[in-house]
Formats: sequence, structure tokens, C-alpha cells
Amino acid sequence: MPRNNKDFKRLVRARMRETGENYTTALANLQSIAESSARQDSENDLPEIRDLLFLAHDLPLKITQVKVKTTQRWGRGALQMAERRQASLGRVLIKEQYKTRGPQWTGETWMGFNAVSWGSMFGVAPSKWREEGRGADEPGPWQTPPLSAFTGTFYWQDGPDGLSRAQTGRMQMGPRPNAIWVCDAFWTSNGGALQVESLSDCLGRSVAVVLFTPLSNDPSFGAIRPTPRMEPGDEHRIAIDLETGISLKRTSYFEGHTILEREVTELSFPDGFDDELFEPPPGREIVERAAPRTYRDLGDLAADLSFPLLVPRLLPDGVTYNGISFLRERPDGTQNATLVFKVSGLDHETFNMNETTDSSLGPTTAIAWEKVDRNGQELFVSNLQPGVAIRDARLTIGKTQVFISGAFLRLEDLISFALSLEEFRADR
Repeated sequence: MPRNNKDFKRLVRARMRETGENYTTALANLQSIAESSARQDSENDLPEIRDLLFLAHDLPLKITQVKVKTTQRWGRGALQMAERRQASLGRVLIKEQYKTRGPQWTGETWMGFNAVSWGSMFGVAPSKWREEGRGADEPGPWQTPPLSAFTGTFYWQDGPDGLSRAQTGRMQMGPRPNAIWVCDAFWTSNGGALQVESLSDCLGRSVAVVLFTPLSNDPSFGAIRPTPRMEPGDEHRIAIDLETGISLKRTSYFEGHTILEREVTELSFPDGFDDELFEPPPGREIVERAAPRTYRDLGDLAADLSFPLLVPRLLPDGVTYNGISFLRERPDGTQNATLVFKVSGLDHETFNMNETTDSSLGPTTAIAWEKVDRNGQELFVSNLQPGVAIRDARLTIGKTQVFISGAFLRLEDLISFALSLEEFRADR
């Protein structure tokens, strides 16, 4: 209430007579009471978090098509977090784009939804999509292509290496657009605390701002480890559209500074999309690529490999084979096999072991390797710190290059795991 309001001044004088306070003290106390009451009224108007969870998961019930323009940019926290992680992991993570403040990716995305958009551990995903964008990513195999799409059966992309296409299964297990975060409801099932902070406005639409604070049982790394389908950070704020459940803004923080900010800048809900929108450009030569194959049986994977499959003879305490493996094959016939292992007692904690005969299919992140020698056997490890920590390792056995990435283990356990690798035999 304004200070020059006559009614408010009467209340101040009444309080002075009642409490003996001077005018300044009585004024400050009454304003504090009024502000507290206003905050309470605002909190009473906030939606329940469970209502927002249902809203986000039921997104395909409300919309069948959405078109968005989005942008993302790194903040000051990205550089700070990268420096911290570099010291902790032994990885060279400092990227030039962390040092800039301009948009790191801008693009336009068309997404369609149907019943296939549900029913997966990966949350809501479009049944088909197309995306055109440009970014400041460094060159490499993980660079976002300028144009890509998923038709429901095929994924194709048009990038620096030309137009390529691969057959793939359901979208939940296939490639995703850069703007997947707009409809992705996986934040609702991450391990952490969710709190509705406030109501706000984005693009003229009412939104609820949700604070997500991830929980971590990794004492050496804290909460800055990424939870599934979320960026690293110790806090995340998500602006949820109260009509549809889509996310209009997502910001991740590290120690109070922004790591990454993603925002919808334009939003529309078309009545429909032409089927041609999701098809490759006509009249162009298309390179057909094989989609990754998934295996539950290591014997089947070994039978499809052109080189011997290596498996560990010794598993550290708490480490188990996750029961799933992948095989990727390039047009030139080069193969890359991936085995997934789980560390018990850690939420969502897995690590991968990649095997290939081509060293160029190894880690895409620069790593500061340290040489380790055990009884004449040699390997390289990213982190020699004592205790349990996240580590990478690489070694060569015969013609096979082996890369172990993201293993949350003691140093000696990782070394024992790596040096016990031997050729798979079905009778063992």
C-alpha cells in the first residue's frame, strides 16, 4: 500500500497509539505485515506440483502439433562448472563457447504427437519431428546438423557430410531434436526435489515456475552431476505452460550462476503438417546408414562382430553387467560395440565400455590421460585420485581399442576390471 495513502497513514497513527512506536517503526512494521499477507495469498494461488506432473505427462492429450522457435546460450556458470569438473575428472572440458554470452543454438522445430508419444522410461517424445537450426558447436560427430527429421520410421539429416538416412524404431529409443526439452516430461521422474516457486508469464501465456533440485549420492562430485535427460547443475528452473504442460523455458545453475538457458521465442499450434515436411529433400542422393542394433545376449553380439568381443573376467564389488549392448556399423564396415555396466547403490549410475578396431571412434571429449603399468600390462586412466571417483580408461588388446567411460569406481577396481578383459566364450 502506498505511503501517501490516507487510510494507511491512519493505520500507522493508530498503531503508534497502541504500541508506542514512533512513526518510522510503525510504518515499517505495517508494511512488513502487508507484504507477508500478499506473499501468503500468492502462495495459496500456486498450483500443486502433482497437478503439474499430470499436466506434463498428459501433453499428447492436449496437442497433436506444435511449432517452436528456440534458443539456448551458455552462462558464466558453464565455465566455472567446466573448470571444477576438469579438476575432478581429469578431462579437458573447457570449450570456447563457454566463454561467450551469445546464443549457442537457435532453430525452428516442428513436432507431432500421438499415442506413441507415451509408454517409455524416456518420457514424452514426439512421434515425428523436423528441425532446422544453426549453432556454435565445435566440429565433431556430435555436432547438431543444420537440418534433420524423424518420420516415425526413418531418421535423416542433411549436414556437412551430405544427406543420410537410417531406419530406426520408436522415437523413444531413437534420435531426438535439440528442442526435445520443450515437450520432454522426464524432469518429473528425476531424483530430486520439486517446488512450485511462482506464477509468471512467457509469450503471453501463464506459466508455473518449478524449481528442481537434484539429489546426489556422489560425495566426490556433489549435485553437479547430470541427472537423466537434464543438464548438469545444482538447480534447475522450468517454466511450465499451464494450458498444455510444455516447457517454455529451462535454466540450469551452478553455484548461483547460469550454466545453460533454453527458451522458446515463438510458439504456435498448427492444425496439421504436410507429410512432405518430414521427408528428405527430393532429387538428392541419400546415403543409407545402418541404425544401431541392440542386444540382450552377448553371444548374439559376438556372432555379429568382425573382431573378438572382450568381456571382463573380474567385476568389482557392486558392478554388474546391465544386460544390454549395442552395435554400430559405419558404411565402410567399421564396427563399434558398446557394453553397459551398472554400479549398485547409485541412482541412474551406469558406465559404458566401447570396443572397436578404429581409434577414431573413441572418446569425443579431450582427456588428460595418465599411464598406468601393472606387471607389464599398460593402460591409460583419466583420474588417478584416491578413493571413489569418476574415471575413464583406454587400452589396446590385440587389434581392439577399448574405451571405458564414466566409471564411478576406485582406481584399483577400474584397473582390475580393465586388465581382466578376455575374449568372450559362450561356454563361460
